[in-house]
Order: sequence, then structure tokens, then C-alpha cells
Amino acid sequence: MNRRPELAGDLEFVSLADLLQVLGGGNSTGTLYLASEFSQDPGEVRFVSGEIVDAKWGRSAGVNAVYSFFGWQQGRFEFRQQQFSGRRTIRKGRMEIVLDALRMLDDGLVKRIGSPRRRLDHPSGPLRSFQKDLPLIRGNVIDYSFILAEESFEDQTRIVSEGSHGNWIWVILEGRALVSREEGGKEIPILHLGEGSFIGGLEMLVFGDHVRTSTVTAVGKVKAALLDTHRLSNELMALSPEFRRSLLNMSAEAKKISDDLLQLLTGGRSPSRHGGMWGYHQGESSFGWIRKISEKGWLQHDSFRKEAERLSRTFKGLTNCTSEIILATSRRVQSIHKRTTASDLTEQQCKTG
Repeated sequence: MNRRPELAGDLEFVSLADLLQVLGGGNSTGTLYLASEFSQDPGEVRFVSGEIVDAKWGRSAGVNAVYSFFGWQQGRFEFRQQQFSGRRTIRKGRMEIVLDALRMLDDGLVKRIGSPRRRLDHPSGPLRSFQKDLPLIRGNVIDYSFILAEESFEDQTRIVSEGSHGNWIWVILEGRALVSREEGGKEIPILHLGEGSFIGGLEMLVFGDHVRTSTVTAVGKVKAALLDTHRLSNELMALSPEFRRSLLNMSAEAKKISDDLLQLLTGGRSPSRHGGMWGYHQGESSFGWIRKISEKGWLQHDSFRKEAERLSRTFKGLTNCTSEIILATSRRVQSIHKRTTASDLTEQQCKTG
């Protein structure tokens, strides 16, 4: 009886780029099997310790076969652990292959097979009003030694998609991007990310199979840099357990407050949360990321000060971006909650009057 695959799924929901990153990040050795109703021949990509060493698809073999798979819009994949005993035909690094393939796809050099991913409808009706005055998160200059590669994204290009897998972290060098969540087949805008902001959170630095919780789309042309997550992960793991746990809790809070906003925008119900991050005032200074999140109770300012001072500029930027997202989203939740409450009160007064 055949063993169950270690990893399996649908290419419509998991991009091949993210899939290769998951297998590479896990130092996997085995074979990735690909199949699509739009292709007569199945495909195979072989890995050794996370590196792509061989591939084949029909008459195509080696790195050209891998490039072709990036054009598969629909299909199934399975990864099975097994030893590789064949001849290595691919010498390029995994990241180089991914970036080359994405450029070739954009230039029309890779044939798309299957239906393109469905586009999300933009909000209409009452939701459209919530697109106004979206907060814009900006950051500071990072340490360029953390950059692995730079990539440009055209207007309306998805940089990451909600529900896809991967632990890549990008920093925006030029332009801005829209962060959105999907609900009921509609794309709900959350906030804008500007120059110096990060795409991907601290949780991406912990080993595992991470699922993206939001979609990030280029607004106009965006230039972004792919960061060395392995180096950032080592920096996180070198922290004391208490500090590390506090930072990861902060990352989880960003997801929770985003859930609150999504619930408020789509369900018409106010999240049952009081105080905490909702208590920040719009005019509050952005002085000190440690002070901001310590007020939430996650960080003891004095005990973590020395560790925080030793963090790299890039790691500080990632943490600061997370805290800014929490603050901006919390303020937006509070603002919409007040407007909704005032509207309900006016409507009730009209009925009783």
C-alpha cells in the first residue's frame, strides 16, 4: 500500500513559487508530483536537501521543465519523501529559478495552462465607503545586506494571495500596496503599505507551513525586496524565550485585530473587545516601538530593552511595522465602530420620534 503524501493540495490555491519555498525551507528530499486536466503528461520536480536537482514534463527536462510548471493555473500536487539516485540536471539555486520563472511568465515566455485564478469582486454598496481614508503604513530604511533579490510588480499584480503557502518576507522599496481580506467572494480593503513596510509577519520566521492570511496587491508600480528569512529567523531564535514569545504574540494580535475589522465591515456586528489597543488616540506619537507594544502588556520595557537594542535595523523595522499595523487597524476599528453606533442611534431615534 502506498504511503500518504507528506504534502498535497491544489495549485489554484497554492502558488508553485510558495510551494517550492516551503519544500526548500524544510530542506526536503523527495519528489513533487504535478498533474493537471489541461496536460496529458504529469510533471515531476526532484529535491535534495531543499534544492531542486532535476525535473521532467513530457519531452521537457531540467530547469526548462520547472519554468513550464509556473504556467500551470490549475492542477494537483503531491510531495513524497524519497531518495534521489539519478543524475543532477539543475545547478541553479531555488530562488534564482523562481525569480527567473516569474519574469518569464510576466514576459509571456511561459505558456499558461488552465483557467486563470478568479478575480475577487471589489466591494460595492455600504462596503465601498470603508475604502476611504485607508491607513498607510510606512517604515524606515533597512539594512540592505538582508536583501536577497529585488522584484518589480505592475499595477494590480498580486504580490501574495490569501490562502497561499509560503514564508517569504518582502519589504517595499518604492510604491504602495493594498492589504485586503476575502469574505463572501469580495475583496475587503484593510490598509495600505508604503515604502519601508513589510509584507509578511514575524510568524513567518518560525519553521512550519505558513498560510497567508491576507492578499497584498500592487497599487501602481511597486518595487519590493525579498529578505533573507533564514537570517532573520536565526535572530529571532537567539532571543530569550520570553522576548521571542512576546514578539510572536504581537504578530498574532495583528491577525486578531484584522479579524475584528473584517467582522465589523462584513457582519455588521461589533467585536466584543474593549480597551487594549482600541484605547490609542489618533494623534499619538509613533515614538518607540517597544513602548507601544509594552503598553499592551506583552513586553516588560526594562527587561527587554537590552535585547531590543541589539536587534538589527531590519528586524526592528519588521517589528515596528507590525506594531504600526496593529495601531492603525485598531484606530480604524474604533472609528468605524463609532460611526456605525452613531448611525444606529440616529435611526433608532427617527423610529421612536
